[in-house]
Amino acid sequence: MSRVRTLLPLLLAALLLVALLSGCASAPRVRTAFDHRVDFHAFRTFAMMHPNRIVPGTGGLDPFTLHRVRQMTFTVLKQRGLVPAAYAEAQLRVAAFAEPRLRTEVIPASTWTPYPRHYHGTELRTFETVMIEVHVIDAPSGAVLWYGKAETITGAEATDDELWPLVQAVLAEFPPGRAAE
Repeated sequence: MSRVRTLLPLLLAALLLVALLSGCASAPRVRTAFDHRVDFHAFRTFAMMHPNRIVPGTGGLDPFTLHRVRQMTFTVLKQRGLVPAAYAEAQLRVAAFAEPRLRTEVIPASTWTPYPRHYHGTELRTFETVMIEVHVIDAPSGAVLWYGKAETITGAEATDDELWPLVQAVLAEFPPGRAAE
């Protein structure tokens, strides 16, 4: 019985720590849109709109990270069953963009304390994020058929461990109607 009393506070502290840490992790914010008239299963081939080399990008993200995002997008599309093709022969053209952002949120201030205390107000928090956009374009017409955007909290430099889930999250619903894996 005394051993249970000794371990119980440690167990509760460990559970509280796990709960707090899991609350700090944030899932990517994802938004997608597509042309509902299009049969996406008719498309078999794709080409990236940007060359398979490091090129200058816009939006402040370094060209090396942008290249990695494009490579990850390429890989996920291949996993979805699309076949890479020469740019002129592809049915779909895919553009992937990424940029760092600062996101500011107004959060109601915490009022929990171990003793009665009244505190009202808000807290302003600023997060460094990376936002990626993927545009899937019909090659013959140049029309955007599918659009996906995702954002996640990162540090000053986005790592592959942060970028992979972001790319996978934005392409999780592509092509529309695909059976969940």
